[in-house]
Amino acid sequence: MKLSRVNLITLVLSFSFVSAVPYAKAQNPNLKPRSIPITIGADNHETWTAEISYLSQSIGADEPVILIARLGNKEVSRRLNRQRLRVARLYLHVGRGLEPQLKEEHVVTAEGEQVRGAGRIEAYVRGKLFMVFVFERNKNFAPEG
Repeated sequence: MKLSRVNLITLVLSFSFVSAVPYAKAQNPNLKPRSIPITIGADNHETWTAEISYLSQSIGADEPVILIARLGNKEVSRRLNRQRLRVARLYLHVGRGLEPQLKEEHVVTAEGEQVRGAGRIEAYVRGKLFMVFVFERNKNFAPEG
């Protein structure tokens, strides 16, 4: 395969650019976070507790976080939504590990409309969807162990 001079230069420049991007990101702490929310399966205790700790540490003590629970396909119990929200609120405070602690009035919980697919809790930070916890049908967060 023979490359023309223009194609060779384009190829070299594209590889140079790709290899420079991670370096630029690592050196620039002011880059905006991902626009795609983080999605976590709530069926693994270690995973979801680590991610809820990350969520907790990503917000300031005076910033609100909004948690919206949504039932999924074939889920009918609003009680399940309330249980999921109670666990999320508890771990949000526990996982903080920072001073000052989150104020109760800055953790807003609500029940949203039912969605197609799996049930979920959506976490909004600074008005944007930040994280989504996804549940198996009629299940809560996985317990420890």
